[in-house]
Amino acid sequence: MEKNEKVRIIIENIQRKRNEVLRFYSLFETIVKPNKVLFSQWINQVNPNSFNLDDCLLRIEKDLLLIDQIVKKYETLLNKINSPNDLSETYLQLIYDSFSRQDKIFQFSNWVPHIQNTFRIVKLDDYKINEKNSIVSFLHTLIQNSFGFSNEELSRLSQIEAFHFFANSTINYVLVGANGSGKSSFARQTRQILGRNVAIISAQKVFYLSRVTNVTLGKSSRSNVWSFQNQDKLYKNEGFSNQIEQDLNNVFRSLVEEDNECKGKFYDSYDNKNPTQKPTTTLQKVIEIWNKLLIHRKLSYSEGYLTVIPESGDSYDFMYLSDGEKAIFYYIAHVLIAQEKSYIIVDEPENHLHLALVAKLWDTLELVREDCQFIYLTHNLEFANTRTNSKKIWMKSFTSPATWDMQEIESNDDIPQVLYMELLGSRKPILFCEGKQSSYDINLYSRLFPNYSVIPVDGHMQVINFTRAFNASTSIHGNHAIGIIDGDFHTEEQKRKWEQDGIYSVEAQEVENILCDDVLLQCAKSQFMASDDVYNKAKQYLFELLSREIDKQAVDYATQRINEYLESNLLTKQKDVVSLKSNLSNLLSLPDLDVDHLINDRKKLIQRIIDEQDYDLGVRTFNCKALIGTIPVIIERDYRSKVFVMIDKHPEVLEALREKYFSKVPQGEINEF
Repeated sequence: MEKNEKVRIIIENIQRKRNEVLRFYSLFETIVKPNKVLFSQWINQVNPNSFNLDDCLLRIEKDLLLIDQIVKKYETLLNKINSPNDLSETYLQLIYDSFSRQDKIFQFSNWVPHIQNTFRIVKLDDYKINEKNSIVSFLHTLIQNSFGFSNEELSRLSQIEAFHFFANSTINYVLVGANGSGKSSFARQTRQILGRNVAIISAQKVFYLSRVTNVTLGKSSRSNVWSFQNQDKLYKNEGFSNQIEQDLNNVFRSLVEEDNECKGKFYDSYDNKNPTQKPTTTLQKVIEIWNKLLIHRKLSYSEGYLTVIPESGDSYDFMYLSDGEKAIFYYIAHVLIAQEKSYIIVDEPENHLHLALVAKLWDTLELVREDCQFIYLTHNLEFANTRTNSKKIWMKSFTSPATWDMQEIESNDDIPQVLYMELLGSRKPILFCEGKQSSYDINLYSRLFPNYSVIPVDGHMQVINFTRAFNASTSIHGNHAIGIIDGDFHTEEQKRKWEQDGIYSVEAQEVENILCDDVLLQCAKSQFMASDDVYNKAKQYLFELLSREIDKQAVDYATQRINEYLESNLLTKQKDVVSLKSNLSNLLSLPDLDVDHLINDRKKLIQRIIDEQDYDLGVRTFNCKALIGTIPVIIERDYRSKVFVMIDKHPEVLEALREKYFSKVPQGEINEF
């Protein structure tokens, strides 16, 4: 059937189904509910023990609540079908098959006109006993057979709608989501939609292998493997535990049987006069791929079993391999055995494997089985990032029985994809900060701002760029981000501009300085039982450092201010050399670039801090990440390793730091999506 003809039939069938559903349920809205008392009287007259109309209507009411959702899904599907060029043949065939079947609503909706006519007759003539019996019987049958239809139909439409993400049969997919987001449920539902054309490789595996001694003729073992690949992988299913234990054995037996059969046919038909090359069996292909991936040892097959031959030393049994090495054999075998043009659904494809091997393994298998479409289910973002030619789908949530909230992960040039996927899964707003996972930044900010997911992204420009890029795609993920950067001599004007984009500057040059705040020193003095002299000595050491480094601090300040000014006042394209020289001269003569002025101003500020012994202003002003390793260690030698334990015991300290250094930063609210 041509594509256009198939599309025409699909549209007609969806419209017909929509009309059938509306007509069927309109009977209850327009006839039964308004005349409930009359119908109840008739039921009591002709068959008083048949059913309770009130109870039945309550159940129908629950179905009616879903009808609007069902009709909207019909309309959504019609809109998609009206743009068939965007849909694969596989997806069109799925919809065609689904809407070509006639269900009970098709039959019962045809009863509606008869019931409506009979109702009018009986209502006008109460003595029409036969007609009264007829309408009660029809109504009873309709109600009994309609229970649950709305849930079933909504589930079916949700499955079709979800599978739209995989409508393009020429590419592979990665479903990314946390545990419980519905990935495994989606695999089972996909199996129901696509039938036998699915091979599910379960996340549960037991790698036990025994020697194959008795080999049967034919393909019975392979058929058993295909059957298992197509099954639901649920522990609650009877016999599933035993099937999992025997899975690798069954796969291996299938390979051995095919290997024996191919070799037997070759030798039976061999002609010395016209010699032919011995065919390569699936078992040989599996071993060949395994040997290419694991180069320091080789698998060898002989007499129904596998042995491992290392580069040096004695050979050993397959069962002495690591779980990762066995898993590689398991994956290769399952994928090569899968039926032609299958959807190969792999649950947790990174299980037992090192990331470097994972990428090589699945790259190889995708090439070997180009006839198949791979759908990976994972919560491992590093694995997802290795599938560079696959479409990424973020699975937000799952509502039983068959409703998934999914979102395609579009490429984002401004944020690395692996980081972007991590951010998509956050229900909290995002807080980008400087540093790395082991930095003071993330340790402090995760305590100061518990309503945020704190993500360290190295330098201040990454914080600025990532915050802007993430907020530019709010329509995709429904979340928002802020950024916090160190003070680093930024001007007040620049800070105000950044704040408009949700980027806030710490009211200190370095975040490490905050951990030297007097509130924390007093807390440390109390907790570690330091004397007043030790406490005062620690504070006094700040002024000694400032005095010692006054020239360096002034030069650092002037350098940063000049660089920042030049970056924001870059020369535009000039018409000639004269213009270029003139504009450059004007730029360099501006007061913002007066080196002596900048250095003298900074020296005056630092000298005032020293003269006035202004510890708080000194902590804010001093530009030195190493400050935490000089001042507070006078009070407690292991201060750096103990400071966050101390903070956790004194929440009032956090509040004081938040008010002093982060007064403009919003506290954030957890998203409900």
